Amino acid sequence: MREYLKAVPDSSSTLPEKIKMVIKELRSPEKKVAVVADKCIPLSPKKYVETKNTSKPSLLERIRAKERERKRREMMRNPEMEQRKGSYYNLKKVGSMKFVELIDKLAFSIGIISKVEIEAAINLLCEVCPTYFKIVEVRGEKYIHLKDNNFSAIRDIVNVEIKKCI
Repeated sequence: MREYLKAVPDSSSTLPEKIKMVIKELRSPEKKVAVVADKCIPLSPKKYVETKNTSKPSLLERIRAKERERKRREMMRNPEMEQRKGSYYNLKKVGSMKFVELIDKLAFSIGIISKVEIEAAINLLCEVCPTYFKIVEVRGEKYIHLKDNNFSAIRDIVNVEIKKCI
């Protein structure tokens, strides 16, 4: 092996300067720090273990940090707006629906209002917004027909009617 190495010309002079510098640092007895992905990693194993252990927070600290972040996010949310978004996007995109089926779905999702009150509210909505809602009877079954799907306009009309009553 030594004979082969003596016979082969030394190619270290053709290496780029950065590679020569890295080889020199690795050969030096004093180990420095390598920078990888903007993080300083010591080349000495002892230093690496020390820095690795000191930077990791304990389990309790991580749990508390998650709780603080969750509470911060909870304070920033608007429950009324989230409920509006959820009810708007959870409805199926249909033009008409059986009246009884709509009442059942609303009673299930709301939970605290009786089916009679929901039926009265839907009838009132059809009276207040006749340009958007219409109750149609076909073959003995009632259907509610949504003429134009404009959630914000319907909400505005309902808010105006509520202000009239107050």
